[in-house]
Amino acid sequence: MYLYGLENNNNQIKQADLLIYELFNKCVHILKDNIEKQETDLQNLSTSIRVAKENILSRDYNELASVCDDYLRRYENNEDENNLLTNLFTGDHGNNIAELVVKSVLLSMKYGSNEGVKRFSRLLQIVDLYPKTMDLIADKLQEIPCWMFFDCLYQITAHLDKPIA
Repeated sequence: MYLYGLENNNNQIKQADLLIYELFNKCVHILKDNIEKQETDLQNLSTSIRVAKENILSRDYNELASVCDDYLRRYENNEDENNLLTNLFTGDHGNNIAELVVKSVLLSMKYGSNEGVKRFSRLLQIVDLYPKTMDLIADKLQEIPCWMFFDCLYQITAHLDKPIA
């Protein structure tokens, strides 16, 4: 991420870095709260309303995955010329963001999202870069209908000779 005019102004860079960190966390918090409210209401609904809520949940999970993955990709591709992602990826934050992407994609698939299926190949990349996410994938795969993986068979078979298999 590059902001013009901040080349040599460390104070503004630190302020922008902190702002990005706070806005990212606020966005994730709002999306997670919305998802939590939707999921608690889901249990007591009739079938037709439940299907509509599941569509909303899959959309929200995909949005959360998209926001997190956007920043994760920027970090992985070293698109941080001004060091504006320093706070966001200090310590174990990178792993936490990767786990959010994995969990969000898999839960969107659980609710029948085709967009989640399209994102599955990205999960295989994330597992290679962030091995701690493998346990999360192993846990959540049990909740997803096996037919959801038909479109992913080529990507899955390409990883059969790797440790994640």
